[in-house]
Amino acid sequence: MSAEERLKWLNDQLDKFEQSIGLPVYVSSNEDYRKYLNLSNEQLRELTSEECREGAYLLSDYAYHVNKQFNRENARAGWCEREIWRTIAPHLDDYKTAKYQSNDEVKNLAILGNEYAEKLHRLQGGCSARAEQLRDISKQIDKIADRLSSLAYSKAQR
Repeated sequence: MSAEERLKWLNDQLDKFEQSIGLPVYVSSNEDYRKYLNLSNEQLRELTSEECREGAYLLSDYAYHVNKQFNRENARAGWCEREIWRTIAPHLDDYKTAKYQSNDEVKNLAILGNEYAEKLHRLQGGCSARAEQLRDISKQIDKIADRLSSLAYSKAQR
């Protein structure tokens, strides 16, 4: 099985796990959350209390989805790392060529010497980059949702 096929298998396993614990599959036919992400102060003033509550809900839902994607990319990157070690561990001694060679150097040489491990390493880099990009986004979206919720409350009190 190729690295891509094994990663697809992992995705399927993650999907099954999420379904087994009752997590819904995120399918957004409603992309109204986008309009709430970059509202100006003027646009915020024009929103009704109900629109603020709706925006807060949509953004919280979207933040949950983004956080799930972050967790999935972390899981995929972790799986790739473990699979790389499983693949190269039996061959590490073959790459120890100098007395003062670091473990990272040996690991990288072993990865370069194994096509499957090299492919996993590239996949891991992609997963890690996506996780890095997503890391704080859900928190920022949740902050906007909280602000909208507070604004909805204050508008309702007027």
